[in-house]
Amino acid sequence: ALVMSPAQQQFGSAHPERSLLGLAVMNALAGLAWGGLALGMAWHGEIEHAALVLLVVAGLAVSKLALCQGHLPVVIGFVVTGLVPPALLLASLQAEFAQPLAIATLAAAIFIMANAVPLRRHLLKRLEDAETIEELRRQLDEAREQVETLSVAQRGLKEKQGTAEQEVRRLGADLKLAEGKARALADTLQRVSLVCPQTGLANQRNFENTLGVEFRRAMRAGQPISLLLVDIDLYDHYARHYGSQLVDSLVKRLAKGLGTYGRRAGDLAARLENSRFALLLPGCPGRNAHRIAETFRKRVEALKVRNEASPHEGVVTVNVGVAALVPTRGSDEQTLLKRAEAARYEAGFSDGNRVVLYRTLDALKLEHWNASADGAFDPDTLEQKLLIRGFDPQRTVIDVDRPYADHAYERETAVATISGELRVDIEGQSLNLRQGDTLYLPPGITLCLEAVGERPCLIFEAPAAGA
Repeated sequence: ALVMSPAQQQFGSAHPERSLLGLAVMNALAGLAWGGLALGMAWHGEIEHAALVLLVVAGLAVSKLALCQGHLPVVIGFVVTGLVPPALLLASLQAEFAQPLAIATLAAAIFIMANAVPLRRHLLKRLEDAETIEELRRQLDEAREQVETLSVAQRGLKEKQGTAEQEVRRLGADLKLAEGKARALADTLQRVSLVCPQTGLANQRNFENTLGVEFRRAMRAGQPISLLLVDIDLYDHYARHYGSQLVDSLVKRLAKGLGTYGRRAGDLAARLENSRFALLLPGCPGRNAHRIAETFRKRVEALKVRNEASPHEGVVTVNVGVAALVPTRGSDEQTLLKRAEAARYEAGFSDGNRVVLYRTLDALKLEHWNASADGAFDPDTLEQKLLIRGFDPQRTVIDVDRPYADHAYERETAVATISGELRVDIEGQSLNLRQGDTLYLPPGITLCLEAVGERPCLIFEAPAAGA
């Protein structure tokens, strides 16, 4: 305490090391005294009394660790002189409890010295923070002095700058008004950021988000989803020869007409690019989407908007690509988008003014019964072939007056005709299967199975095994 008092008074002076050195020496002497007491007791076999003294020394060491803020010379000097020598002596004695007491004493010494370092770091960090705060306060005081100086100068110039102050106030009012308008405009832009400002339809970002949401919803419900991609034929020529004003009028008219087809929940009409539009129709099969696209194409042609470069009576026309599928786990929205884009490319390839439905049949595999290789047709042989190829065949009867309505398989499926004639209607396209024919269908394709003629049709429905 005698050393700590002048140390605290001189800690902020130019020579605090002297007080700290004196504090370390005094603590080393104190540790030596306590350690000598415990050492003498242990030497005379008073292990229990030595244990009590060592417990007191450990408590004093922890107190000095807290009071001295982890100052290493103080803590280490007290611990090394007060705990280490008795621990070493106890380790060499053969008395009962001497060895465990030595281990516990050494562990306490190591623990206290190990905690001195982080505690010291914490203290230094606090000192650095205090210095930083003091520097910030100094800078703040300087800034306040500068502000006060400027305020005095400003008050001295008020009489000479009356007109200027009025102008400043007027400009401030104008600035506040401009800020208010800017905030209102920002709010408006935020609200309409998902809308094409020219047509009022959804923009491309809104379309992409909605397509993903509706595709996943259709996947959960097992419902079809259709997409129409519309492009204006010879748009670039029309824009060059008729000017931006007529282009804007044309785009708005087409957008208004396309928007009338997207009235149900989930339907979305969007403008993707200058001349390209999209119509998303969840829950709509391919046949209905094709009819909608054809109706829209005829409406555009009936507008009789003049375009001298058009080969179709010199009027503006559109080409439309249509794609539809029932989403499955193996497909995503990009599959639908790519199919619609492929159909739209085909529609615009030869002079446009066409609607093309993505032909799923072109991507299917049809296999006829090979009599030369397999012999005469036999249902058991056909069933064996399907089993070998990894399919699980199940017999199904299609009655003449009860067709197998629109449905989609969740995994790859083979449909094989055992007897009768089967019509397969896939998204508006038809294919007849006769005895021995096998059609391999990928998942997600909407189809209808119907018996042809007056007899029922017996078939194998064979989903891929283990899928």
